[in-house]
Amino acid sequence: MAKKKVARAKNKKSQSSFGMGWQFLILLLFLPVFLLSMPSVVFLLFAMLPSIVALIAGNSTTPFRNLCLGAMNLAGALPFLFHLWMNNHSFEGAVDILFNLSTLLVIYGTASLGLLLYHLLPIVVGLVIEIFLNAKIRRLQIEQEDLLETWGASVVSVANKVLKKKQAS
Repeated sequence: MAKKKVARAKNKKSQSSFGMGWQFLILLLFLPVFLLSMPSVVFLLFAMLPSIVALIAGNSTTPFRNLCLGAMNLAGALPFLFHLWMNNHSFEGAVDILFNLSTLLVIYGTASLGLLLYHLLPIVVGLVIEIFLNAKIRRLQIEQEDLLETWGASVVSVANKVLKKKQAS
């Protein structure tokens, strides 16, 4: 029993050092990329503020709200990020784009559209489903009236008796 515990401890120690090595290697590989793309990082940090705030302040029971907000926020920021990459990938270029009022309106406006979609889409879907269900109910009522004309009212009394027996049991 004690040998198993020692073996497990050695195995865990080797796994954790192996994981730390990979984390260090990934850090070494991505650090130059991060430093070279610093204007993009600064731009995205300020552009994605609504998503960052929603992640920090939001509760974990509504992950789709954060997803909808973040996706629309990123969709609004991407054209300006591409513009930064293609024209002037520097801190000055990032600041110029960020201090443009129309840029901020587009980026933060799409984030607000994401929240609007999150709140309004379930209502719209519910209304559409209700419309389809009401149409189906009306179609079934018409079929029921046709069946009553064909079979007569005696079928209704027999069906009501069967229904009452099923409800009682």
